[in-house]
Amino acid sequence: VQGGSTVQGGSTVCYGTIDNATIDNSTVCFGTVPMSIVNRTVQNQVMTESDAPTVSSTSPANGATGISCSSSATPGRNYITVTFIEKMNTTSVTTNTDNTSCSGTIRISSDSFVTCVRMTNGDPTTSDNESFIVHPASALQNKDWLETPGNGPTYKIRVKGGVNGVKDLSGNTMSIDNTTGTGFITAKSTNGC
Repeated sequence: VQGGSTVQGGSTVCYGTIDNATIDNSTVCFGTVPMSIVNRTVQNQVMTESDAPTVSSTSPANGATGISCSSSATPGRNYITVTFIEKMNTTSVTTNTDNTSCSGTIRISSDSFVTCVRMTNGDPTTSDNESFIVHPASALQNKDWLETPGNGPTYKIRVKGGVNGVKDLSGNTMSIDNTTGTGFITAKSTNGC
């Protein structure tokens, strides 16, 4: 609450920015209300934001090449980051840590999501509820990787949207799946990772 705003009469403001407004007996959660309630009095209202979350970036970036295919056991290498435009409900951001089925809301695949990369236990991790890090449980490669000339396979990142997809703190789901277009390519290694 800033810029001359007052909060009174049992009001609650959480995770919001309110500029130059009077809030009386109201609840404002997970919203930004700058300048849209300028010099106004709001009484007996409940306001929640309703914008669907979206992915702002992935790392490795779409189109990146030469990405290390080393095992996630190598510190500082072989991790994938998905960043959203807002804070997310962490219980909705999940990965598959059991097998190569495509489950969870963050998925990595080199075969158009017929199978997915298994992630390490405890994934995903986050320090700010906006950027989530996942670690492949084994090296990124496919069965014929050593026989294939050039770089390694192309991996795509998919973040699930829709009813069973990721959600923000207000419970809004990402409207559709977000899948990287061209994906990222792992580097060829003489030791096969």
